[in-house]
Amino acid sequence: MSFLEKLRSRFDSRFGAVDTTSAAAEASPDTDFENPYGDPSAATPEAKASVVPAGDRANNFPPCRPCIHHAIAVDIPREHRPVMRRCYIHWYFHSFCYVWNLIALCGALAIRESGALGGFFGALIWLLLAPFISFFVYLAFYTGVRTESPFYYYIWFAAFGCLTVSNFWNFLGFESYGSAGFASMIKAFQDGSVAIGLLMFFATTLWACDTLMGLYLLIMGYRTYGAVRRTSGSGTTDATRSFNETSAPSAIVVEPSFSVNGDAPSPAPKSNWGANFDAMKSALGTKISENKEAISGFVTKVVRENKDTVAKVAVDNRDVIAKGVVQHSEAIYTNKAALDSVFNS
Repeated sequence: MSFLEKLRSRFDSRFGAVDTTSAAAEASPDTDFENPYGDPSAATPEAKASVVPAGDRANNFPPCRPCIHHAIAVDIPREHRPVMRRCYIHWYFHSFCYVWNLIALCGALAIRESGALGGFFGALIWLLLAPFISFFVYLAFYTGVRTESPFYYYIWFAAFGCLTVSNFWNFLGFESYGSAGFASMIKAFQDGSVAIGLLMFFATTLWACDTLMGLYLLIMGYRTYGAVRRTSGSGTTDATRSFNETSAPSAIVVEPSFSVNGDAPSPAPKSNWGANFDAMKSALGTKISENKEAISGFVTKVVRENKDTVAKVAVDNRDVIAKGVVQHSEAIYTNKAALDSVFNS
């Protein structure tokens, strides 16, 4: 195996193989453990070997002393893998910026001792702390995309925003704070140190690229969060709609406590909610028409037995009754004889 093939194999095992059959993968998005790439030809043997079951999240990073599980090709959804790989590469680039920052300030310390010693120790502290802090910031984004948790997204936005601001501060390059940037470059050229000035110039270029990459990744991270939020929101809406549909009443049961014929009550017919409402209304109207005389006799009996109560209710609600009489005067006139027989008996 040639050197390039070994390098490509190592890259694929770390970042996941490049999917050259995206059309086939989109056509079959449901993947399993044996083939997380959607198509057997899209995964290299090394990438397949790096895949672990979801329940067996063995630690695999860093390679020298594994303490966490990190597998973009397995944990991250396909549509979010490109931005995650860029964030991971940015962490390497960000760490290299601090290495070169220390090299540039070492050169400044070798040329001039006055004022350069504090910058050297500052750069050394930056190099010892910043890569670890930035990796945990990256890990917050990794966990947020993997679990679709807004909490980790909020942590990443806040921390990565501060990290981008610190990159811009390093780009400005105040040497006393351990930064080899623009101000340090100008000072080196003014002192006549061309070699140190070139080191500072390269460091300034690195910090500028790091700041621009940070701004770009903030925008991409926000878009990723928006896509995850829309997906989660639509899923919640569908689940709520499904719950409402399954929990809606499928039948209406009317069980009267009396029978107009004096017999034992018979259960009312059941009907599906909404679908057979017109049929139920028609059947109820037919039933009332068939038992019109029995209903009238029952109402007459109830009014006679509770004449005093009916009279009291009529007096208490005389305004409402008067309004109803005016609105239904024609119906009252039509049934005048029946009403007289009820109240005069």
